[in-house]
Amino acid sequence: MNNFTIQKTETIKTALEKIESNGDGIICIVNKSNKLIGIATDGDIRRKLLDGITLDEPISSCMNASFISASSNDSRETLLKLLDNGAKAIPLVDDNKALLKLITRSNLPISGEKRNFARSKAPVRVSFGGGGSDLTHFFSKSNGAVINATISIYSHAFLKQRSDKKVIIKSRDLNEVIEEDSLDIALKKKI
Repeated sequence: MNNFTIQKTETIKTALEKIESNGDGIICIVNKSNKLIGIATDGDIRRKLLDGITLDEPISSCMNASFISASSNDSRETLLKLLDNGAKAIPLVDDNKALLKLITRSNLPISGEKRNFARSKAPVRVSFGGGGSDLTHFFSKSNGAVINATISIYSHAFLKQRSDKKVIIKSRDLNEVIEEDSLDIALKKKI
């Protein structure tokens, strides 16, 4: 963790050396008791240098105190969603805001997660016209044109293997659950 943390009084030059060493483009600013008080990215520092500060000034002059962090109790799915929303790295903190580690896509925790059969993520699509004419069964027989856009909200889905034949479908956004004894029964159910 030494290459990911710095005291707020240390210099920007020291912060850049640590960022270069850690390779993740981010440094966590902590106080003497290891409590996370801010972060700075290489971009934050670059913008301040362009504004005229020097490498000998303290990293606190580049610090972002309004940062996103995650709790050690957060699920892997929560961490993935934070990373999906543009965060390059997420500081993981305990209940006292002490820095535990920095989470990136390359070091996501796997403990506590059950075996997944499949996982999927897709951006939400907003259709302005022609929706459905881009589906294979339609355009293979007819002409179609679609005008749509995706937005930075994602739909997430995963299938979890079960030891029985039971099928449980949960929609977190609609707060609905379908629970059936077999896939055949679940597919015949009208939603």
